[in-house]
Amino acid sequence: MKRIFLISVFIFCLSAPSHAIGGYDEYFAVTPFSMGEAYGGAYGDVSSVWYNPAGIGAADKFQFNSMYTDLYGLDIIKQTYLGFIVPWGKTVHGLSYATNQITFDFSTSGLFSSLGTLQYRETTMAYSVARSFFFRNFYLGANLKYYNVTSNLTDAQGQATGTGLDVGALLRLTQKMSMGLSIKNLVGSTKWKSGLS
Repeated sequence: MKRIFLISVFIFCLSAPSHAIGGYDEYFAVTPFSMGEAYGGAYGDVSSVWYNPAGIGAADKFQFNSMYTDLYGLDIIKQTYLGFIVPWGKTVHGLSYATNQITFDFSTSGLFSSLGTLQYRETTMAYSVARSFFFRNFYLGANLKYYNVTSNLTDAQGQATGTGLDVGALLRLTQKMSMGLSIKNLVGSTKWKSGLS
C-alpha cells in the first residue's frame, strides 16, 4: 500500500500542465467545469478528450456532446464544440470540432478607435483513440489535432495552420478513485502564413 501511495504522489508531481506549441484547446463542458477542470483522471466520458485522451478508453457506449456559449453575454468571445466517441471492439475512437472566436469593435472605444474591429478565430479538429493496455484498468490514449487560425491582424498575415499530438495515461485504482497523466502538444507545430512558426 505504501508503494502505491508513493507511485501516486510521484505521478501527481509529474502532472503539471505542459504545452509545447500554441493552440487554445480548452473546450468546456458542464462536468469538467463543475470540477474546477480537474478532469485528468476522469474516465468513460466524451468530455475527457481535451483533458486526458486516455479517459475515453473506459467508455462502453456511444456518447455525443455539444456546446455553444457567448462568454459573459458580451458578444465578444464565443465558443462552439461538437464531439462524439464510439467504442469499436477494444478501442474507443472519437472526433471533435471546436472553435474560439473573438470579435471586438474598437471604433467606439475613443483612444483605440483607429484599430477598427479585431477578428480572431481558432478552430481545432481532433481524432482521438484510446484503449486498455496490459491490464483492464490501465488506459492509454492520444489526440491527433489540426489547428486553423484566422485573424485580421496584419503582422501574421491573418492565417496559421498547425498540428499537435496529445498523449495520456489513466489508471483506475478503485471505482471512485483514478489518476491520470496527460501531455498536451507533445509534438507539432503552428505555421503562420507570414513564415513565423
